[in-house]
Amino acid sequence: MPSVTRRSRGRADPYQIVLEVGATLTGSLDLDHVFATIARQVGEALDVQYCDIHEFDIANDTMTCVAEWTPLPDPDQEAYVGTVVPLEERPGIRALLGEGKLLEEYVDDPALPDEARALMRRWGELASLEVPLVYGDEVIGVLCVAERERRERRFTSEDQRLLELLAGPAAIAIRNARAYRKRAERTRRLTAVLDATRAITATMDLDEVMRHVSEAAVQMIDVSQSAVYEYRPESDSIIFCSLYKRYAPPDGQPDDSLGTPYALDDHPGDRAILTAGDMIVEYESDPDLLPDRKKSMQTWGEKTVLNVPLAFRGEPVGILRLYDMVSERHFDPEEIELIGSLGELASAALHNARLSRAQTEQSARLLGLFGISRALGSTFDLGTAVTAAEDGVRQLFGAAAEADVWLRAGDGGFAPAGAVLQDDQQPAPDAPPAAEAPPPLAQEALAALRPAQAAEATGSSLVVPLVARSRAEGFVRVTVPEDRAFLPGEVEALQVLANQAAVVLANAGLYRQVQEQAIRDGLTGLYNHRYFQERLQQECTLARRYGMPLSLVMLDVDDFKRFNDKHGHQMGDDVLREVGHILATAVRQGIDVPARYGGEEFAVILPHTTTSGAQCLGHRLREELEGLEEGLPPRGTGAMVVGDRLREAVATQAFAGRGGRRYAHLTVSVGVASLDQDEPSPDRLVSNADKALYVAKGAGKNRTEVFQA
Repeated sequence: MPSVTRRSRGRADPYQIVLEVGATLTGSLDLDHVFATIARQVGEALDVQYCDIHEFDIANDTMTCVAEWTPLPDPDQEAYVGTVVPLEERPGIRALLGEGKLLEEYVDDPALPDEARALMRRWGELASLEVPLVYGDEVIGVLCVAERERRERRFTSEDQRLLELLAGPAAIAIRNARAYRKRAERTRRLTAVLDATRAITATMDLDEVMRHVSEAAVQMIDVSQSAVYEYRPESDSIIFCSLYKRYAPPDGQPDDSLGTPYALDDHPGDRAILTAGDMIVEYESDPDLLPDRKKSMQTWGEKTVLNVPLAFRGEPVGILRLYDMVSERHFDPEEIELIGSLGELASAALHNARLSRAQTEQSARLLGLFGISRALGSTFDLGTAVTAAEDGVRQLFGAAAEADVWLRAGDGGFAPAGAVLQDDQQPAPDAPPAAEAPPPLAQEALAALRPAQAAEATGSSLVVPLVARSRAEGFVRVTVPEDRAFLPGEVEALQVLANQAAVVLANAGLYRQVQEQAIRDGLTGLYNHRYFQERLQQECTLARRYGMPLSLVMLDVDDFKRFNDKHGHQMGDDVLREVGHILATAVRQGIDVPARYGGEEFAVILPHTTTSGAQCLGHRLREELEGLEEGLPPRGTGAMVVGDRLREAVATQAFAGRGGRRYAHLTVSVGVASLDQDEPSPDRLVSNADKALYVAKGAGKNRTEVFQA
């Protein structure tokens, strides 16, 4: 049987078919319908089993299927429309587009290249005829017809002529579609610009501004994703602040968390983009891409990235990034212009939102300072003032910030506040806290009496001295975990806090001095008679409540009037001072209470001490007392032993006489008594110790006597 070139039924006049196709162009505004109708009309006119129309994208060197028709059952028909085909996969089509000639191929043609034959078999094609679609001098697409079942089909010159005639209306359809899409796209983009402008300028919230910017970028030029990174000059890093996704690769890596910082020292590619001044397009295949940017694009599956540096009046504020996750895309001048306009709008909006955020943070700091000031101004207690300052630091810099307060120690140096406060609770006047060498940054701040900051191993530190009356009373050191510079507003707020704390600390010191003067004897430095009576009452109450022993030692300088008459009252005062010093240093520090009882008479309260030093606590009572918050004081060696030791210390001391020479010797008489549990009153204890003292006086002085009931 001879080969069949066309069906036996009559074919309509070619020019009539062209007119019908042309009418289709003017009969509908639905471009998808127009393309589908043209593909059907061409397929039926040439009596083929398949027809498709592809639009050529010269910028990306690809073809996109815009219509497909077949009378045969084809479940993939609708799925293929919209498919993008790189021309590198169709070398025959590239030649067709370049030469403007028809391309006729048969799967059984021995001269057909193997690559073309494999592609035809892939699509089930036995014969195909393709013609370029040309509008003016521009090749804008390809019209293709194919046979899939009739192996004997051969296209005639009449078929070729008809396809060339029908290519004209198809080219016009694509041209019209492009014009329509361009107008629609321009309208959409302008609408997106207006919407973005309204959304961005309607808020001063920084997070909302960045979210609107990233969403607007995707809407304007139809990219896969967009993100905004804020530049933080204090840490020289960019912060991942917002992300808007239209498409994400199904096998892509999970995104970093919003708020993730990227130090620019570790990301030189980001620094180059931030300071570039112009937009930079990056392609994953670019061999000259900086290593950190190459790694980032490969990690997240980014094919194309359009980087828009954001700057306001020459100062960088961030980066706007637009991602194509599908292919390496080329942006046209109109898209670049639109994104450039968005970048300018975003830069100003980010700058204003940052100013608003800074103002809000400053207001919050000032409000916090007001509360801290009230707390500081309401106390004269040193510990409360230090705690308020530490709480204020955490309120200003966040819970992650560490506050370290140092105060001036007793020897004029500096020590951690904890050591100074602990020592401040000890009643001994001759044991000041040992000073420590402040950290180098603190030494710098103390020397200049102004704030100093630096990056350290544990993060970033800021030191502000506590200055009162032009003298440093200590310093506050703030350490935050991140490596960053402290903002001027933060330094200023801490300075205000430090100034208030310094005044409170100075006032607390004065208050402590006044309190100390109120309970100290002005001549000897021992506790005065009033404080002695208060403490004796407290110790008697405690001893009575828990059944603990309590002893009292009374001392009187022997023949003190005679010494005064011989050496003068000034020398007598010196003797009293030295006796007071002996008592203060010879007793248990922080437990025993040495006091000047009056004139040349002294007293020492000895808690938890019996007359002889014998243990008098049962096992059960000891366990109960050890659970007390105030703790159990160590048992004394015996009040009689203590009294005799004090007596010997005075007797062996050489006191200054006339001319200042130390040749004078004095003695003391000592009376010792313990609390009577049958009548545990302070007055009874003092009376008993006083009676023992008079016994010692009557027995020849310079001796220790114990009260015997």
